[in-house]
Amino acid sequence: MFAKAARIEAERLAYHAASVAPRIPSFIAAVPIAVAIAAACTGAEPTISSSAPTPPASPLPTTDVEATIIEGEYVYENNGVKVTLSWHGGEGILTVDNGSGADLGEPGLYAVTPRQTQVSASLTPVGPVGNGQRASIDVAFPESITPADAGLIVLTFGEQNWGALSPKVIVAG
Repeated sequence: MFAKAARIEAERLAYHAASVAPRIPSFIAAVPIAVAIAAACTGAEPTISSSAPTPPASPLPTTDVEATIIEGEYVYENNGVKVTLSWHGGEGILTVDNGSGADLGEPGLYAVTPRQTQVSASLTPVGPVGNGQRASIDVAFPESITPADAGLIVLTFGEQNWGALSPKVIVAG
């Protein structure tokens, strides 16, 4: 009787493993195979890290030269624009050679003091510097500032800040 009941139960039970197992889309099943093929196609050998330290880079060669900074003389050169400033306190001369291929706005200068204040210079004559032109301009900083007080002298053309002028350096030899 028990065997008959088990057979009847088995006939009513519709269990098929294929219908219960979740189906994996074929493209997901192909991913591990594609990864394995891609790794094999690189032909790269596995990298093995060595425990030996990398030797330090050798320093760049240096040369000592005799040079002199010319007090009160400043230079600037960028994009075909050459500027010199001769200022030993009080009044000075700014010379601008414009070979940039474009017109420049009105030049301006200001000094940045060690206290981070900006002190503007007055320049005359005032006006833009055209392409291919050379301008010689009188410069006057306020009497309260000397070249020693001017930590940095910055050049502007119109509203554009062109950066700092460098002290003029003469290399001996």
